[in-house]
Amino acid sequence: AGQGEFLLVQARPITALRPPVAPAPTTWPLPRTDGMYVRASIVEQLPDPLSPLFADLIRPAVAASLHHVLRRFFGPDPIGPHDTDFVTLNGFAYYFYSNAGMRRMFAAAPRGMRVAFGTHSDLNGVTQWREHGLPAYQRIAEEWNQVDATRLTAERLLGGAAELVAAGADYYTYVQAVIPQSATAEITFTRLYDLLVHGAGKPPALTFLVGEDSEPIRAERSLFALARWCREAGVTDAVLAGDPLPEGQRGAFEGRLAEHLARYGHATYNLDVMQPVAADDPAPVLAALRYALGGQAVDPDVRRARQDQDRARAQAWLAAHVDPVRRRVLGKALVNARALGPLREDALAAIGLGWPAARRLLRELGSRLASGGLLDVADDVFWLTREEADRAASAWDAGRPVGPSASVAVAARKAEWRGRRQVTPPGWLPAKGVVYRMFKGFMPSNEAVQTGPTLTGLGASGGRATGPARLLRGPEDFARMQPGDILVAPITTPAYTPLFALAKAVVTDIGGPLSHSSIVAREYGIPAVLGTGSATARIHDGDVVTVDGDTGRVLLAEGASHQ
Repeated sequence: AGQGEFLLVQARPITALRPPVAPAPTTWPLPRTDGMYVRASIVEQLPDPLSPLFADLIRPAVAASLHHVLRRFFGPDPIGPHDTDFVTLNGFAYYFYSNAGMRRMFAAAPRGMRVAFGTHSDLNGVTQWREHGLPAYQRIAEEWNQVDATRLTAERLLGGAAELVAAGADYYTYVQAVIPQSATAEITFTRLYDLLVHGAGKPPALTFLVGEDSEPIRAERSLFALARWCREAGVTDAVLAGDPLPEGQRGAFEGRLAEHLARYGHATYNLDVMQPVAADDPAPVLAALRYALGGQAVDPDVRRARQDQDRARAQAWLAAHVDPVRRRVLGKALVNARALGPLREDALAAIGLGWPAARRLLRELGSRLASGGLLDVADDVFWLTREEADRAASAWDAGRPVGPSASVAVAARKAEWRGRRQVTPPGWLPAKGVVYRMFKGFMPSNEAVQTGPTLTGLGASGGRATGPARLLRGPEDFARMQPGDILVAPITTPAYTPLFALAKAVVTDIGGPLSHSSIVAREYGIPAVLGTGSATARIHDGDVVTVDGDTGRVLLAEGASHQ
C-alpha cells in the first residue's frame, strides 16, 4: 500500500451472512396437458424441492416401480410407458398420470382390489411385504453396507447409489400395499366399537389400540436403554454438557451408540438422499439422548405401563356393560387391528435401509470430484445432475480431468433451491376435472387458501393444547425443540419420533389419517392437526398457538399475520 493508505482485510470467511436466495416461483408450468400431476404417496416423504442428483436418480426408479406393482396386482400392466412419470415442477416431486392411463387403471381396479385385500392370497399386501419386499430390500442394503467404497470405480459408485435408490422405490410399493390392510383393520374395529358399544363412561376406541410395539417405538426404547447405561456408568453430566467422556467409558459408550445407529440409523428425515441420516450424522440422536438423560422426555416403558392400565380398565368396563356376543365380535376385530396396526410403521420405517450406503457411495464420489477440482466440497455432488456426475465419473476412471470447477453452477442451484423452498407446492395440477373432484378430499394436505386467525386440517389425534410453536424443517432444527413446544413441520417421518416425547402437540403441512404423525401422536396421547397445507408458512417460530385435535383446527397467535 502507498504511504498513508489504509487497507481493510478479512482473515476468515464470513459465515453469519444469510446465504443467497433466488426469487420464489410464482407459476407452475406443466410439461404435458393430457393428464394430472399429483403430490401424494412417496411424495409425502419429499416435502422440499429435490436436489438435482436425487431428482435424476428417483425419476426412473419410481417409474419402474409403478410398473412392477401394477404387474404384481393386475397381471398384464394396464398402463403404457408414457402413461406415468415422476417429474419435478419448480423442483418439487410430482407423479404424472395420463388421462388415458387412468381410464385403463379404473377398468382394471376390481381385480387389483381383490388381490390386495384377499386374506388368503400370496399377493396379499402384508404377506408380500413380509416374505418378499422387506427381505429383498434388506439383502440389497446389506450387500452394499459390506462394500468398501474406496475400492470401487467412480462409475460404480454412482451406479451403486442408483441401484439402492431403485431398491428403495421398489420397496415403497410394498409399503403402499401394507397400509390399506393395516388401516382397514383399525377402522373396522373403531366403527364396530362405536356401533355396538354405548353408555356413560364408555372408553374411547383408541384406548384399545395404542401401546403396541413398532419400529419407531423400539428405536425410542433403545435410546432410553442407552440413557440408563449412561446413568449407571456415571457419564450423564459429560453427555449433557457435550464434554469428552472419561477414557474408561468412552469406548463402551461409542460401541452402544454404534449398535443403536446400526439398527435404527437409517431412519430418514426426508427421503432426498442429499439429507443426512442418523447413521452418518448422529447429532439429532444425541440431542434426543440428552433429553432422555435430563428427565425431560417420558420413558417409553412408563408410557406403555400407563397405556396397559388404561386398557385393563377399558376391558373391565366392557365386561361389565357389554354382552358376550358383542364382546366376541369386537374381540375378533381388535385382535386383527392390534396385529396389523403396528405393521404400517414397521414397513414405513424401513424405507431408508439403503440410504446410509447410498450416501456413503455418493460422498466418496464427491470426495474424488472435489480433489479433482470439479467441486468445492464432497457434498456438492448432490447438486450435480446425473448426466454431469456420469461424465465426471467416466473422466475420473479414465484418468482425464473431471472438468472445470462447477462452483458457480452449484451455488446458483442452491440459491434456486432456497427460493423454491419458500413456496407451498399445489397438491394437484391442474386443479380441475372429474378425477380431481373425486380425489381431492383424499389429498394429504388442505388445498384451500386459508386466511384469518385459524388453520384447518385433519384432526388426527384428539385433545387440546397451547404452547410455543417450534418450526422444524429438518434435523438441523431438532436441537431447538424444548419440552412443551408445539412441533410444527412440513411432515414428520419415523426419525422425528423422539421429539414427540417432548411435544405438547403436532401440526404439519402434509399428512393424513394413515401418516406417521397421526399414528405416533395417538401413541403419545398428544393432539395432532395434520395436512393444513400452510402451517410452516403461517406459523412463526415462537408463536403461541392452540391445537385442537378434536376439531382439526389451529388457533394462531394474536397479532400474527392472518394472510
